[in-house]
Amino acid sequence: MKKRNLMMMLGLSVSVLGSQFVTANGEEVEGNGASTNATLLFEENKTPTDPVIPPIDPTDPTDPNGPDKPTGNTEALRIDLAPNFHFGKFSVGSGEKIANNTRKNSNLQVTDGRGTLEGWVVSVSRTDFKNGDHLLPAALTLSPGEVSDGKNNKVELTGNSTKKVVVNTEAQPIFSANKNEGGGTYYQNFDGERATLAFNSNEAKKGLYNAEIKWTLTSRINEGAK
Repeated sequence: MKKRNLMMMLGLSVSVLGSQFVTANGEEVEGNGASTNATLLFEENKTPTDPVIPPIDPTDPTDPNGPDKPTGNTEALRIDLAPNFHFGKFSVGSGEKIANNTRKNSNLQVTDGRGTLEGWVVSVSRTDFKNGDHLLPAALTLSPGEVSDGKNNKVELTGNSTKKVVVNTEAQPIFSANKNEGGGTYYQNFDGERATLAFNSNEAKKGLYNAEIKWTLTSRINEGAK
């Protein structure tokens, strides 16, 4: 009987130890465990964002524009910086030309501080190149390239296209992020050959020609973007 009782006690002891072992591997046990939470909270970011790459003074003495200026926009989804372009000086009657942008640090920068990851699109359009009332037929082409983030690291936005855009009076996408990406700050550069102007100087009058470029930023929430 003592031996039997001892075996029963040993069996009970093994059962308890086995239960404790299972508990150590994560199974629920009443009376000796606890459950807690680890949390953090995010809010919209509407603080104006400085340019990742600071604008600089034009290096071309014929450039009438100063350095690109931050927009100071305070919406949660905003363009922080948009570039001016200058294509140099040419002689009237010197034939057909394709000119590169002479400015440096010609960056288009966007910040999405909404915290919704709905995606966004920057579209671009322009007015005619005019010198007073005279219109110069011209083709402004932008070639989007690599995208960098707010830490100046090269990144990929799956919604962004590297396809060349011939800018005209109708808005066309030039910089974009799909749903579930694009939160934070991003920019792309349009120095040199990434912004070109094709024209025939035989059709020009002496003087400065100017076109206004419009950059429009919209959310992709209503596009059904993936």
